[in-house]
Amino acid sequence: MAFWDRIKKIGSPLPEIEATLDKADPCEDQTFIPHYQQKKINVFVSSTFRDMKAERDELTLRVFPALRKVCEERGIAWGEVDLRWGIPEEKKGEILSTCLKFIDECRPYFIGMLGERYGWVEETVPEGVIRDYPWIQDHQGKSITELEILHGVLNNPAMTGHAYFYFRDPGYVNTLPPEQRSEFLEGPIPEDITKYGAIEAERRAEKRRGQLAALKDMIRRSTVPVQDGYRDPVRFGELVKEDLLRVINSLAPSPKPLTDAERASAALDRDDIAHEAFAASRFGVYIPRQEYFDRLDAHVAGDGPPLVVLGKSGSGKSALLAHWAFRYRLRHPDDLIIVHFIGASSESTDWTDMLRRFMGEFKRKFFITEEILVQDDALLAAFRNWLWMAAAHGRVVLVIDALNQLEDRNGAPDLVWLPPTIPENIRLIVSTLPGRPLDAVRKRGWSTLDVKPLTVSERNALITCYLKKYHKELSSKVKEELASAPQSENPLFLRALLEEVRIHGVFEKLVDQIRNYLTAQTVDALYEMILARYERDYERDRPGLVKDAVSPLWAARRGLSKSELMDP
Repeated sequence: MAFWDRIKKIGSPLPEIEATLDKADPCEDQTFIPHYQQKKINVFVSSTFRDMKAERDELTLRVFPALRKVCEERGIAWGEVDLRWGIPEEKKGEILSTCLKFIDECRPYFIGMLGERYGWVEETVPEGVIRDYPWIQDHQGKSITELEILHGVLNNPAMTGHAYFYFRDPGYVNTLPPEQRSEFLEGPIPEDITKYGAIEAERRAEKRRGQLAALKDMIRRSTVPVQDGYRDPVRFGELVKEDLLRVINSLAPSPKPLTDAERASAALDRDDIAHEAFAASRFGVYIPRQEYFDRLDAHVAGDGPPLVVLGKSGSGKSALLAHWAFRYRLRHPDDLIIVHFIGASSESTDWTDMLRRFMGEFKRKFFITEEILVQDDALLAAFRNWLWMAAAHGRVVLVIDALNQLEDRNGAPDLVWLPPTIPENIRLIVSTLPGRPLDAVRKRGWSTLDVKPLTVSERNALITCYLKKYHKELSSKVKEELASAPQSENPLFLRALLEEVRIHGVFEKLVDQIRNYLTAQTVDALYEMILARYERDYERDRPGLVKDAVSPLWAARRGLSKSELMDP
């Protein structure tokens, strides 16, 4: 079943989605894709901070990416909220209200981790918080972590079956170097010693230790499942993955094996699904430029030569075409638009597979009875005839992204497979980097659309929208420094940097971490730093893993499938 047919079958609220396309807030533009998601898991992660960094890293680096992949395969939208540095310094007075708000947004999914620290206690709860959450009046003097647990789980019986708690083995602290153990135990804090003296500071620490013990007992007595006494962060990650996989399986069980007939039918849609997935990866955060959409609309509505989208690598050409095509489908549901992202699959880089895909869609849409030929020469001649047959049925839009990635076979980069004359009803849009494909289209005199670098205001919008998606925010000073960096004019560079900081950023070191990444002057240099970080993070159990995984990808002519990469 083709992409648009699946959307219509779902019965999504198309007018509501279309109404979001012209909203002024760029962050709002990112919300229309999730309307198609029928199921969603959004997990709030609650714990103390200093002593749970390893557990949070285990979730962010290993567990959540694996679960996100399973969710994508099952049609479930995945998200997580980890506020370890999500609140900038100027908004520290809003910590509690922010946490409680995000808990409500993530309901019903909640993960709580507790070790030997009770956490920070806000001495005076702001009046606005008590007004919005009156129950807190009776719980002043409790830590932010306990208030999160009360609001998110214990005060709400409906959370049973959706919330999970994990208590670390107290003996874990003894496995740490002596100089680190104080970070993992509830003891007197320097501020209390300075303000009240050592004796009173110790009394307050003892009170917090008692509150922690009482909190754990209260959780154990509840109906919420508790994994009590996990031995280390690795085991913690395994337990979380097992629990959340059960949640995923309850929402969307693993598909049953297909019969031969079903497998053959599914193979017809394989390319379509691969290109959908590639397009979906270009959604999420995108700063739209209306003038580009208008130019593409005018091209498809008019006549004349094909249109070439140009721009530096990472400038957002693929994202522009993915977003524009989605909008076009919404507004012209009866038109045939085929978007081919070269590089979306191993087959997508071969010109013959691309032409067969186009012809297969023509055959399905217009009920063409002729067979699709196999031999290259015959296929080339037939494709020209099929373009005219398709054009006779109405307007057809073909979008080909990244011509420069075509496999160099039979002169494909020189566009010998593309007829010099395109029927008027066939509206062709392509994108490319400099090279033989660009030389070929220039000889044909095609018109061009240049994707410009991000302006400073657009960079600020992208930073805000990207971090908002993960419930995080940078201080205005740090955001300004990042947005003003010349490298940030490239969307790929900026997004890659933001992703690194989102996953690995430590609040106290954010400025230094961002400045360190900004020492990379190019996208290639930034990815060298990211690969070095991969080696630090993912070679815990298998030294050389990153090199062994990336080298075959570099050497492969058409990329590698997951099964090929996993083969010994």
